[in-house]
Amino acid sequence: MLKGVGYTELLPLFAEDPETRLIVLLGEIGGEDEQLAAAWLSTHRIRKPVIAYLVGRSAPPSVRIGHPGTVFLRQGGGTGFDDKLDRLRQAGVEIVNNPWELAERATRALERVSRELWPGAAGWRKA
Repeated sequence: MLKGVGYTELLPLFAEDPETRLIVLLGEIGGEDEQLAAAWLSTHRIRKPVIAYLVGRSAPPSVRIGHPGTVFLRQGGGTGFDDKLDRLRQAGVEIVNNPWELAERATRALERVSRELWPGAAGWRKA
């Protein structure tokens, strides 16, 4: 996500872009951007794989994190981290738990998409 631009502004662009084969959402513990993305994805079923990695699961509630959305969430004003994950899963997003898993799942998703787009092709990697 670009600062000042939310997922809901970017998702339609990536969903319609013929060159985009995979969408990766990088999220965090605070704010509501991920819930808004889940709501958009739930009403705009796209055919491209969507994978999300959210950071902050292990941050203790007593630790103050640096921006207002996170402070609001951690003081009980917003939904919890697990709620974000549940909403994304319900919208068809594959959730990963660390950057290494993100790389592995993204590679598999790109290979699967390539087989669907170009049956019989060697895959998305160039020889």
